[in-house]
Amino acid sequence: MDLYWVVISVVNMAVGVVAGWYLRGGTALALPPLPRLDRTSEHPEVFPANESKQHAPETGSPDSPVSAEGSSDEPVSPTPVSADSSVLGELAQLFQQAQGPDDLVLCAVFVLNKRSGEYLRELLKIEKQARRLVENPDPQAIRQCLDQLERINTQWLAVQQAALSQLDQNPHAQGASGPESLEHLIQQQVSQVETATNNLKMSQETDDPNLVAKQLLREVLALADQTHRMLHQAQHISAQNASGNLSENTPGQLVEDPLTNLPSLLGLHRLVQQWKQADQHGMRQASVVLIDVDGMQKINEELGVEMGDRLLATLGRALPQTIRKNRGFDRVGRYGGDRFLLFLGDASPHNASVVAERVRQSVENAQFLTAQGPLRVTVSCGVAEMLPGDSFEDTCIRVEATLRSAKQQGRNCTMVHDGTNISPVQAPPLKIPNWTFSLEEQTVAPQT
Repeated sequence: MDLYWVVISVVNMAVGVVAGWYLRGGTALALPPLPRLDRTSEHPEVFPANESKQHAPETGSPDSPVSAEGSSDEPVSPTPVSADSSVLGELAQLFQQAQGPDDLVLCAVFVLNKRSGEYLRELLKIEKQARRLVENPDPQAIRQCLDQLERINTQWLAVQQAALSQLDQNPHAQGASGPESLEHLIQQQVSQVETATNNLKMSQETDDPNLVAKQLLREVLALADQTHRMLHQAQHISAQNASGNLSENTPGQLVEDPLTNLPSLLGLHRLVQQWKQADQHGMRQASVVLIDVDGMQKINEELGVEMGDRLLATLGRALPQTIRKNRGFDRVGRYGGDRFLLFLGDASPHNASVVAERVRQSVENAQFLTAQGPLRVTVSCGVAEMLPGDSFEDTCIRVEATLRSAKQQGRNCTMVHDGTNISPVQAPPLKIPNWTFSLEEQTVAPQT
């Protein structure tokens, strides 16, 4: 019996070594020379910005500050996202330069944000191909999509596994809550990829190519959704652990959402820091409005992720028209996924509720034009005041609970949190614009 367990142990060790080599892409880590962090620079970007900003639609929802530029209706590209030694080397180099747990988390989020954009662009190509295959199943084309998905998943896993390894080995991560939370988040994403792989393997046991194509589409949408959620939660972790230094230490690529050109979640945190610095005694009132697009998942499933992105990009251009211009400290940001946040300085919850209703009624009254016909879109809104002593995270927790209440009330409504209770907002008669949205062209044409 002892010999039996010895043999089993040796076999398990061999399998672990082979799996680790496979996930690493069978490549050795090479460390190409990269610019060192310059903390005395005039520029706020800590990490090297060697990629130009992209402002095209991103893949999917909820959550992500990444672009889907370059996607087309052509067959899936044979050149997936790179996870070669130069990518892993860049990751290792950045982690070596981290000067504390806050820097460490920002390094990880920066790399994941950057590489997930490439991964999501490839997912978008497969998603569009899968939709065609559901209508006209082609076993050979389905096999190509499955192979491509396996390749990009393997390489995306390699990046995440490398990030986990760097977090685990870095001395700044020891005992720090931020890196530990981020590790848990990455592990969830790894599990999602592994689950999708197993589900697709099981689906291939059937002889019905239509069922395989449908399962492929479901898994691609689930992977995109989970990736966006991971990026949104990673930004939350970054903001919680930035110790008030976002103005100086946050890479520019993380504070602006490339889909809408609005501040990202981290960008919103930085704006709130600026507000608090200007109101050090906490005497000024401020409120927030959290806006959620109703039925976004159904839009993505029925019309495609790209159409969902166009809707979000269009709303990102329209919402700033609903706030005060050149007066006060009113800002609009992409909170994550299908959610936007309005930060309204010098505004009571009552005044913020009026703004929320203006947004809700404007969207409900708008025309959304697509090639498949008009699309009805509504939003739900939650309103909460930033109470004295509140951190931005405290206010976000309260306004998220208020938004959930609006969803539970049937959607397409506004709820307000007065600091103690949540109550509905009676829709006041407001003068609203007659918007026409062309989602095919991503334009907003307001008509007064």
